[in-house]
Amino acid sequence: MVRSKSAGFSFLLAELATSGILEPPLPVPARAGLAEIREESSVNILVVDDHSNLGRITALALRSLGCQAFTAQTAEAATRLLAAQKIDGILLDVNLGVESGWEFLSRLSAESESPPVVMFTARGRDEVAAEALRRGAVGCLIKPFSLDDLRGQIACLAEHRHIRPAD
Repeated sequence: MVRSKSAGFSFLLAELATSGILEPPLPVPARAGLAEIREESSVNILVVDDHSNLGRITALALRSLGCQAFTAQTAEAATRLLAAQKIDGILLDVNLGVESGWEFLSRLSAESESPPVVMFTARGRDEVAAEALRRGAVGCLIKPFSLDDLRGQIACLAEHRHIRPAD
């Protein structure tokens, strides 16, 4: 059965609606792994996804977790945002337009000051997760993902944002 990318996020939208997040923002209780995010100033996360609706849904979910969220649909737009804004972590789709997520990850990994990256994809599952870690990402989300999955990966980004290996 083939489903659209947007359909894969219907349960995330339902989870956000059930928790009241789609209404005016409500305080979200701190959960394990997010204490560091809540105690410090907000963590700035860049979502790079060529599907604008999925990027916006993910940004909404990130905001519900207390993060500042920025979105870009291309690697080029993400590069401009990285130059203009302090970004603590990146959620990067494997399949982008002109420049793939893998190519952008390689470019980011070559820069010593780049923020940590979590890749996400709807395809491949274990193979993609292993490849993401091999190429320098700190984690991988498989679409569709839940709010708890996202929370775990944001905690991973928070742990890695100050720990960048020296060349």
